[in-house]
Amino acid sequence: MRRVSRFAKRIGLALLLCLPLYSCTEASSNKGSDSLGSSSFVPPVTLEDGDGTYDLKENVSNEGGSFSYEIFVRSFCDHDGDGIGDFLGVADKADYLKKMGVGQVWLMPINPSPSYHGYDVSDYFGVNSDYGSLDDFKTMVSTLNASGIKVLIDMVLNHSSDENDWFSESYYDEYGGYEGGDSKADWYCWSESFKTGYSKYKNLYYECRFDSSMPDFNWDSAGFRAEMKKILLYWLGLGVSGFRLDAVKYYYFNQTSKNIAALNSIVDAVKDDYPNAYFVGENWSTGSEYTDYYKSEIDSFFCFQKSVTGTDDTIVSAAKNFVSGDDFTASIESLEKTVKANNPSSVSSYFLSNHDQDRVSKNLTGSYAKVGASLTYLLPGTPWCYYGEEIGLKGTRLTSPDDHSDARRRLPMVWSSSDKTGECDFPESDRPDLEDNEQVSLGADDLIGRPLSLLSHYRKLAEVRNSHMDAFRNGVFSAIPTGLKNIVAYRLAGPKESIVVVTNKTDVATKLDVSGYAGSLLEEIDAENLKPSYQGGILGIGGFSTCVFAAK
Repeated sequence: MRRVSRFAKRIGLALLLCLPLYSCTEASSNKGSDSLGSSSFVPPVTLEDGDGTYDLKENVSNEGGSFSYEIFVRSFCDHDGDGIGDFLGVADKADYLKKMGVGQVWLMPINPSPSYHGYDVSDYFGVNSDYGSLDDFKTMVSTLNASGIKVLIDMVLNHSSDENDWFSESYYDEYGGYEGGDSKADWYCWSESFKTGYSKYKNLYYECRFDSSMPDFNWDSAGFRAEMKKILLYWLGLGVSGFRLDAVKYYYFNQTSKNIAALNSIVDAVKDDYPNAYFVGENWSTGSEYTDYYKSEIDSFFCFQKSVTGTDDTIVSAAKNFVSGDDFTASIESLEKTVKANNPSSVSSYFLSNHDQDRVSKNLTGSYAKVGASLTYLLPGTPWCYYGEEIGLKGTRLTSPDDHSDARRRLPMVWSSSDKTGECDFPESDRPDLEDNEQVSLGADDLIGRPLSLLSHYRKLAEVRNSHMDAFRNGVFSAIPTGLKNIVAYRLAGPKESIVVVTNKTDVATKLDVSGYAGSLLEEIDAENLKPSYQGGILGIGGFSTCVFAAK
């Protein structure tokens, strides 16, 4: 709905339309802000049309940028035309990723695996031949690095594939009682009798919390830990900059203190040789169980409690205005304070959705997709964008009883409405019954130059982040209450720069007094093509838009 925002340019007409419907009241906690009831408001401020673009600045560097991007190689870009995404396909999109302002990518598992998704690794020192050769992998890394983009790879250290040679070797060493120096008997968790979470292999039972095809490693094994160190150093030696660690709360099944010790051993294994190696962990915990993991030496953990599957003051609920701006910022401040208290050098990893969740396009479309992105990617730390999110890519898991596949959440990236070069096939080739998927009509190539497109909005967000990297990556978050349901306002105090971010979550242009905390206007993200007005500390901000100020 652009209509009300457009009327904000005409004071008299806006008042004429609004006053018969509401009574005008002043927000008690925000001096000088006008509101209608508790959640609507008269916007007595003149807003002028913008130039139809986001005024993108092509010279902003992405190098070292804190805008991060998740890629499923199989579905991203096909270089050799076999229908399967590959390493060289990712390399082909280096310029695209750079234009998107991406500073680092996370590649879902790239090791050999019997599954389409790769989370059951059969060889930790190899690459999936579907994606190309090891030389192709090296080419991809060097190409991305040359574009200022670091590469993180998925490291699955909770379990392997049951087709990994280690698994059968471990069984025979355990069952045969072999205790030689090269024994793998204790690399997995064996039992002579059935236990909850165990399956049977020949004469013994083994732990497998995710699936019987994914036997769990034994983190008490010195031999396994020594091999884990070799794996990490091997990939760092090939040029990767760090790792996304899969399923960290299950190394020891739901035993937080032991898992923290295991995570510290991962960091200790590499920090002498690679002190800048970056680690981000997958942890679906919430509350104190989640923040306790920040007592480890790991750099960051994905914040699922604020994502599309969260239940309390989530980004999606705030974007849809179900949660007030003040409640949302208060919840972020509380979370950030606890995280920083546990590990001052850590950073948060906010995101909307990832490969294990339905696409956020199921919940946020149109301008609401833009405001959801603004709320996510202007938070502190290193927020993550799931490939295709910037074009509204679709994908939800079916609810039928016979469908347990996440492949529909990992559908091929759409690059063009007319040129299908690089487009991949449905990722799970042995499930043709799932292939009939409705998808977006316009791809990244169609949208990248289109004014006010969702993709252009993402580019502008990345540009703003990268232009004020100190504040966005390292800034201390503090909420700024406004008393207006539709306004999100907060301060990010970085070591070198402090800024204030103000976002309007609805389509109605709004006036508020920011004189107590905002200095000069640094950046504007005009989602509705309405330029903000800012005079005497009074801000007029268009619908779904954001302003960034120097903090007072």
